[in-house]
Amino acid sequence: KRTNELVAIKQFKEKNLSSNHLQHYQREIAVLSLLSEKNQPFFIELVGATDTFPICIITKYMPNGGLNDKVFKKHPTQTFKNISAYAIARGMAFLHSLNIIHRDLKSLNVLLDKDDNIKICDFGFSRCAGDSGFKTLPIGTLRWMSPEIMSGKGFYTFKVDVYAYGMVLCELVNQTRPFNKMKNDQIKKLIL
Repeated sequence: KRTNELVAIKQFKEKNLSSNHLQHYQREIAVLSLLSEKNQPFFIELVGATDTFPICIITKYMPNGGLNDKVFKKHPTQTFKNISAYAIARGMAFLHSLNIIHRDLKSLNVLLDKDDNIKICDFGFSRCAGDSGFKTLPIGTLRWMSPEIMSGKGFYTFKVDVYAYGMVLCELVNQTRPFNKMKNDQIKKLIL
């Protein structure tokens, strides 16, 4: 079916994805497919994907960019911030109801459609969670990474997304990145 709708294309540079990159690619497509099927308004919509070079994920285009740009550069209203915080919470609650942990929630992974509605994206690091949680090497983005993930010493659960959500709330309130102007070593020490 042909439409004149704009799309966004996330293209991978590698001709053949390494097993690690392939796993992230497959996870992202699986989660996006599931969320598109469920027709939830809080997530970016998958349009298609390729399985040969050039390897791409195609989603609906979000003309208003990322939440981070809006919050840091455009001085949003308190109403916009409240609505965004609520929408992200509802989206993450739905994701968790499907037994999926995002593991990389941050304002950079929240996009805005033409009406400034939030759309959570980037599910390459996501994982299904068992009742007892799971352990893995540190994954995600430092400023939003929970102590459980950063330490790599124990099992973790959906709470890692709750921590990252708290960091997104800090971004909305302070209109700056978490731990702004701090070096990575300082951030790690504070988080741990």
